[in-house]
Amino acid sequence: MKRIYSLLVLLAILLTTCLVCFADDTVTDDTVTDGEDTLPDEFEATFGITSDATEVETGYNYGSEISVTYTVEFINIPEAANGLAAVEFALGFDPYVLEPKLTGAEDEDGDFCDFTAYCTGGPEGWAAIGMVDAEAGYIDMAYWDNMTYTVINEGAVMTVTLPFTVRSDAKEYDVNRATYIAINYCTAYSSDLKTEYQLDTDSIMLYLAVQPDEDDRETLPEEAIPLDIAGYRGGDNNFIASFNGGTTMGEYVSLYGDTTDAGLTGYAVALVNIETNEIEYVDLSDGDKSSVEIDYDHYLIAVSRDNADEFAAFCESAAVGEYVRLYNVNPEGIINANPEIELDGAGFTVYSADPVLKGGADAVYDEEDGVVDVYVDDITVDEFVGMFENDVTVIDGDGNELAGDSPVTTGTRIDCGEDGVDIVVKGDVNGDGLVNQYDYILVRRHYLETFELKGVFLRAACISNGESVVVYDYVYVKRAYFGTLDLAVLCPGA
Repeated sequence: MKRIYSLLVLLAILLTTCLVCFADDTVTDDTVTDGEDTLPDEFEATFGITSDATEVETGYNYGSEISVTYTVEFINIPEAANGLAAVEFALGFDPYVLEPKLTGAEDEDGDFCDFTAYCTGGPEGWAAIGMVDAEAGYIDMAYWDNMTYTVINEGAVMTVTLPFTVRSDAKEYDVNRATYIAINYCTAYSSDLKTEYQLDTDSIMLYLAVQPDEDDRETLPEEAIPLDIAGYRGGDNNFIASFNGGTTMGEYVSLYGDTTDAGLTGYAVALVNIETNEIEYVDLSDGDKSSVEIDYDHYLIAVSRDNADEFAAFCESAAVGEYVRLYNVNPEGIINANPEIELDGAGFTVYSADPVLKGGADAVYDEEDGVVDVYVDDITVDEFVGMFENDVTVIDGDGNELAGDSPVTTGTRIDCGEDGVDIVVKGDVNGDGLVNQYDYILVRRHYLETFELKGVFLRAACISNGESVVVYDYVYVKRAYFGTLDLAVLCPGA
């Protein structure tokens, strides 16, 4: 960094010398005073800072790349200035959310402080020399031609484009689901460096996007209920809404929608905790929904009665204590989505968080490990589902729902919660849903250490103590295959 410091020190010395020796040139009859700043009022510049992430439709997602552009158009430069010889700016940002991705070129001293590639529009030969402090949250840069006084003239436009990455771990710090970028100061120097002009500064807010980046969106399952709008729009739209700080649904619609429809009588609604996705309130009636309060850190899903099949499916599945699985919509970003944003490929399903087995079922739910151990083989999905008090959905390893007559095997799963629940059919170590000679051979080989079972298939082999394969396990499997043992008698609590 020797070059940057030497240049900045040289500039400071020259400026100090000029201000001391030529004080009469720095203050004219046209000068206005604003606090401690002395500003020649004949100088103007149009200044702007922009980013796609200022629009919530295309805002930032955690881990995504964004760019920020600021432009300065120099107009009404005082004749006495004879053009401008240097421009310096400092940009501030929230380091808990944003990380600059600038790469400086190496100069002749081996310092990586040349950022000229990010600036266009300056005079030929100008260089951008700067400092980036990602931890403190600022970028400081000066644009000049190494003190040879090549100038920028009336009407010139300088454009600086700076890349950032949104930190993947920013969610825990990003309380407002929005962050800022600001130009803290911008200073232009006259051609002889006797006068400095303080330009107006600018700032922007960047918003968490309502939807993930297009390349990261999931395929919406066929059984999912689509969501058309984030915010509110009446008619036959299903929507998802949120309000930072809490408000009633009627107040929300009055603020952002058609006040004549503030009652929302044509909708069934569910209020969902934004962190856990648990449904905490439902109203499936034809009545007025105006008093439904969207609490802080909650979102509200509303399904229109005009969508008859979707309405019926929602009313059948939505209940307090159930959970919502959202697809292709960021519930935290909805806070910024006022009054409305059209959604693409968004929707939701409702699921139960934990399976609840009926008394006497030949199965045990291990909540800590997230596994249901089944002590009976050769059963269908319908027979398995019948063991539970609540509705459960059985899926294969690829997440596809299995038909009612499909076999339940070790390696299938219950689609619930964030991670689902594994199904282990005790004795079924090859994953075909049966306990037979193949399972006996594999369990015995694992015990003799000539073969290794792993994961749920190892758990299927551990019948007697549930932790490791012992001699009793392959004996149990052999007897079950020959029909001399019913594994159900080994089920805990049987």
